[in-house]
Amino acid sequence: MKRNFMKSIIETLSFNKRAISIIIGLCIIFTGSIFISSYHKSRNITATNLSTSKHKAQKPKPTKKENEKTEVKDTQSKTQVVAATASAQNTSKSQRLYTNKTRLIDKLPLKDSGQAIIVETPNESSTAMKLFTYEKDNSNTWRLKLTTKGVVGVKGISLNKKEGDLKTPEGIFGFLFEFGSAPNPGTKMEYKRTHPGDYWSSSRTIKEYNTWVTYKGSPETRFGHGNYQNLYTTSSYKYAAAINYNYGTNKIIGNGSAIFFHIAPRNGGGTPGCVGIPETSLVQILKWMDPSKNPKIAIGTAKYLSSL
Repeated sequence: MKRNFMKSIIETLSFNKRAISIIIGLCIIFTGSIFISSYHKSRNITATNLSTSKHKAQKPKPTKKENEKTEVKDTQSKTQVVAATASAQNTSKSQRLYTNKTRLIDKLPLKDSGQAIIVETPNESSTAMKLFTYEKDNSNTWRLKLTTKGVVGVKGISLNKKEGDLKTPEGIFGFLFEFGSAPNPGTKMEYKRTHPGDYWSSSRTIKEYNTWVTYKGSPETRFGHGNYQNLYTTSSYKYAAAINYNYGTNKIIGNGSAIFFHIAPRNGGGTPGCVGIPETSLVQILKWMDPSKNPKIAIGTAKYLSSL
């Protein structure tokens, strides 16, 4: 009986040992599967993150439209750079231009004058011109005061001015007086206001040729057709100055008359032989001109003026 009891106990222990081994084995397998599953998940997450980071780091390729926009921006930037460069070059050229004019005026025979107006055309046939005004300072140095653009005769300028040739005379001249149909704007020089019956004569008599004549009758009868300028009704003579050209006792009939410094024609074209600039600039210069400084006007090409 004791043997049977011991055998039963041994068999039970043997069974339990196998069961425990099986249970331990199952636990090891289960634990291993969990570990392997966690490992694969971790790798998948890491791979996903790396892939996402890589996609974020790589910029998408620009489309055709985006490329075109970029090219337009680049072109605009280049254009702006070129424009800025051109502006700087123009400024430099402008400075050189004024420097050259300063040297030019120093060459002109204007020792007896403290004010000067330079009218420069690119060539003798040009209607367009540039005008520069200068004044001497206390050290007797010419200083640029004003610049503007304007026009001369329809057919340019000439050293051999003739009546009716539509050319402005070249040379250096003084001024007789200022005048206009408008009230005196505040000039230092003598200012004559015009009225009906005031004319500038070009008639072929030595007494009246190239002079101011007041006549209440018909100008056609008095001077003849085309031989006069109406100083009162001509819009360009609202403000003006009479240039001292072919005037006085040394005048020569046929060498030109009525040469004025006046408002430029409204149509933008040339004059019959005068010097014309915008009204605002003209009034400014007329008020600036001082008879005590003996203002002069020099008209010509740069080549001609440099030769004086």
